[in-house]
Amino acid sequence: MLGLERSDAELSSTVLQPNADLVREIFREACSYCTGKMRLSEQEVVTRLQSGCPNAHSYFRYSLVRELTAYLQKVDDKLKAVYLFGSSLEEYVQLTSNINILVWVTQRSPALDSLLSWFEARFLEEYKRLLGTRVQRMSTLLDTHIITDDDVAHKVGYASLVGSMHKPALKIWERTAC
Repeated sequence: MLGLERSDAELSSTVLQPNADLVREIFREACSYCTGKMRLSEQEVVTRLQSGCPNAHSYFRYSLVRELTAYLQKVDDKLKAVYLFGSSLEEYVQLTSNINILVWVTQRSPALDSLLSWFEARFLEEYKRLLGTRVQRMSTLLDTHIITDDDVAHKVGYASLVGSMHKPALKIWERTAC
């Protein structure tokens, strides 16, 4: 599907920039996910997203992160788990709310930082294209925080949301041991 063939050694050390068609496909998949969950047509889903419907935005954001994660876990072997947190999980998610993501890695890498920056820019462009004038002033969509094993072990910063009793982050994906 993604057309990337890299050796294990290259995965976390090489900057892999997918093409922009992948972002459009991720957005199409997210709309399709919403149509199934909400039992609406794609146009009705887009209309609900444009009007700021919290349910539509919750489903849409969940699916965007799930699809993004499906790509990331294939290209970065240091990726351990991905979580969604914050307003994306709440009833009050708004049209201009960020998508709060925790990316748990075994080791930080400049390649992953670069890749996440690339996705941030492309996701924001596509989000503005899809939702129109009400979101044109947004300067960020993905609020991504990279956390490490050490951060989680010591409950440092955003890593404290992993397994939290009060406001836990929602696990989207976790790498299973071979």
